[in-house]
Amino acid sequence: MKKIVSSHDVGLDDMEFLYDMLASRPECVKISSKAPMPTWDEHLTFWADRPYRYARVIKVGDKPAGYCYISRNDPPEIAVHLIPEHQRHGIGTRVFKVLLDMTEGKGVANISQRNEMARNFLKSLGFNQIQETYSHE
Repeated sequence: MKKIVSSHDVGLDDMEFLYDMLASRPECVKISSKAPMPTWDEHLTFWADRPYRYARVIKVGDKPAGYCYISRNDPPEIAVHLIPEHQRHGIGTRVFKVLLDMTEGKGVANISQRNEMARNFLKSLGFNQIQETYSHE
């Protein structure tokens, strides 16, 4: 059975869901394992500053399942984040294709090199790896 997927603009009512998603990320998907979890106030300030030119909460049925965005950068960063129960069902692929259409096929995706599932997903969509980031403590 195909899941009914919809979305809406990120709003104040979504802040708790987005914060919970951020807090529950497994270590392998974090781009920077050194970055501390933002406080609730920092989280609200971040979203109030409207950092993305496009940001939507993805819903399956009437429940939030993740979010996606297109940054204001050039080339734009594009991202889809889904809670685990909604991964590997084609939702991310459909949403990513919409985002790529919106950016005329151009964009970058920043992921952790430890996130093998995301690496394979992006390769399946035609993305090429362009860099690795190194850190010295």
